[in-house]
Amino acid sequence: MNTIRIAVVTGADSDMCSFALDLIQSVRAHAPFPFHMFCLDGGLGEQDKIAIGRSGTSVIPVGWDYPGTFPGEWFKALTARPHIPRHVPGFDLYLWLDADCWVQDGSALQQLADAALKCPLAAVSSVHRAYRQFVAPSPTARGIPTARFHSYLFSQLFESQIAASLLQRPYLNAGVFAARTESPLWSAWQKLVGLLYPRARKALPPPWERGPPKIPNPERIWKGATQPRAFFHTEEVALNAVSYLHVGNPAILDARCNWLCSQAIPMIDRQGMFVDTAWPHAPVGILHMTADTKQGSWNARLVDGGSMTVNLRRPSSGEF
Repeated sequence: MNTIRIAVVTGADSDMCSFALDLIQSVRAHAPFPFHMFCLDGGLGEQDKIAIGRSGTSVIPVGWDYPGTFPGEWFKALTARPHIPRHVPGFDLYLWLDADCWVQDGSALQQLADAALKCPLAAVSSVHRAYRQFVAPSPTARGIPTARFHSYLFSQLFESQIAASLLQRPYLNAGVFAARTESPLWSAWQKLVGLLYPRARKALPPPWERGPPKIPNPERIWKGATQPRAFFHTEEVALNAVSYLHVGNPAILDARCNWLCSQAIPMIDRQGMFVDTAWPHAPVGILHMTADTKQGSWNARLVDGGSMTVNLRRPSSGEF
C-alpha cells in the first residue's frame, strides 16, 4: 500500500468549512496509509481557504463540469465528483469523503482502499439491518418508504426496464467511495451524468409533494434548492446505474464504513466509541452526519443499557 499514491478528497463551501476541518483532522489522526488531502472549493471564503491550507490540505478550485444552471456554488461538490481524477491528477487511488463525515476508526479507510484496488468501485449501500427503511431528515422524523423514494428517482431518470432493475439492487450512497485512476467507472459515470442532468431538470416533483403535503419536509433538499429531488440526486443515481449495469462488480462494504446517521443514531460502548446499533456492536469507522444530524443533540443508546444525549460532531482536538 505504501507504493500506491492515494488522494483523499472532500469538498466544501463556507457553511461546511468547520465540518471539513473536522474531517481532515480525523483522517490525519486515523489513516493507516500515506496520503495527500484535497478539498474542492464549492464556495469557500478566503479565511476558509487559509484554515484548510493550514491543515496541510490543498484547496482545489473547480468550475462547472456540466452546462446549465445549478442551485449554487455548493453544488460543485456534486458535479465534480465524477471528475475527481481530472481535478486532482497524479494519483493511483482516490478516496472521496463528504465534508459531513468524520473518521473514528481508520480500518474503514483501509477497507475502502483495499476493495477499490480489486474492484471498479468501493462504496457502501444505504441498506443495513438496523436502519429503518424510510428516507427522512433524521431517525426521529417521519419519512417516505425507502423503496418508494428510490422508485421515484429511477423512474424520473431512466426508462422503466432500467428503473426496475436498479430498484432490485442495494442503493449506493455517494458520500463515501473509492476508485482507482484507471477504473472504467470514471468515464462511464461522467458521460451518464451529462446525459441525465437535462432529464433531471424536467423531472416531476415526487408524488408525495404534489398537492397539499401529507408529510412535512420529507428528505428536504439542502439550502432551499427548488429543483426536483431527482435533480439533487442525479450523480448519485448515475453512480448506481454505472456500477451495477455498465461496469459491474462494485465492492459493497459494511455500513460501518459510511454510517448514515439519519437512518440510525449509532450506539455508544463503555469506551465512549460510536458503535453499530446491531449486535455485536462493532465500532463505526466513518460517521456520516446526513441531513439534520449535522446539528443539535440526539439520543444515543448505550451498549450497557440506558441512553445519553450526544452531539455527533467529532470531539474537538485542536490539531490546527
